[in-house]
Amino acid sequence: MKTIDPGSGSGCNPDPLTDPHVVQRYRDEITDLSAGFATDPADAVRVVRTALTSSIVESVLQRAPRGQRFAEEQLLHSIRSFSPTAASSANDLRSLVRIHLLSALDAAWWSDAIPFATDDEVRDSAELVDLRVLRRGREINFGFRVQAHDLPRRVMRAAVRRAAPRLTPATIGMKLPYGRPEVVALLNACALELAARSPARSPRLWVNSMARSTAYQNELRTFGYLAAASSAHCVGWAADVEMDWMRRRGMGALLEEILCRRAEEGQINLIDEGRAWHVCVNPRFVPTLRAMWRAQTGTV
Repeated sequence: MKTIDPGSGSGCNPDPLTDPHVVQRYRDEITDLSAGFATDPADAVRVVRTALTSSIVESVLQRAPRGQRFAEEQLLHSIRSFSPTAASSANDLRSLVRIHLLSALDAAWWSDAIPFATDDEVRDSAELVDLRVLRRGREINFGFRVQAHDLPRRVMRAAVRRAAPRLTPATIGMKLPYGRPEVVALLNACALELAARSPARSPRLWVNSMARSTAYQNELRTFGYLAAASSAHCVGWAADVEMDWMRRRGMGALLEEILCRRAEEGQINLIDEGRAWHVCVNPRFVPTLRAMWRAQTGTV
């Protein structure tokens, strides 16, 4: 699979949408927008139509995979037809709009990258690392689990959840336990900071999902998830961090602080999706993360 190297040439002509000040301005504008309407779809459409004329919103949506007009119409259609489901990360119109428009920044950042079309492309990619191998080598500082497909392991996990519901998050685990080294480096840094600032025996940062294929995204949509085909997960530059379990274990506020600070510094785009928070790496920060990975693993 061929992708754009965000480290090459970024010092000469950096993308203005990756500038930390622009990132924060966009995020602030979306926050203000999503607070500007209540629960009425017609009211939401009116407010969003006005917001779509903002220069910074236009500059982001112009980079949408199928163009600005399609992105706008897709958002407005989603508002008119919105019906929350147990699987959806949007529980009301405000969260729907916020998630859609913040996700558009991810898509703009990585619009030149070619997504993984199939699960096999994810498994076979030389650009990704296997989290299971890293865990065996003690090269990751966060927790995760892989989906259990055989009945005995599924029964065992269900029994553990009933007996010790606080032990691990109630997630099915990763279908594809692979990620980019730079994303792993970011999550390792967040996990280390969380551990250093936490009481003894506190839970580790937990990652629910990293790289995905567009085929898997399509599969998730059939179950009611907000899973865009243009998601940064499909180019390997995003991860979902468990938040609900961390809140129940008393660590939610600290984890929020750690992630929000990185978002405010422009290192990442951060989306509150309720149970989990979506993290997408800013292309401008990739060379720094690449150096962090080399330092963490001792590679050249």
